[in-house]
Amino acid sequence: MTLEQYKAKLDEELKAMDWHERDIKNSRAYKVLSAAALDRENVPMEEWLKLNAYFYKRVKELQG
Repeated sequence: MTLEQYKAKLDEELKAMDWHERDIKNSRAYKVLSAAALDRENVPMEEWLKLNAYFYKRVKELQG
């Protein structure tokens, strides 16, 4: 997947997440982030760091 595809999938999973359950590291959204971390061919470290920052920013926004 490309970086943009990971980002879109991340958004999709974050929107579907049950925010009453605060276990973010076992969520499907976190699994997307983890998959991107392992996909060095399509997502270089520099880009993954941006995706990671985006993930935590969105989590904070959605938690309210």
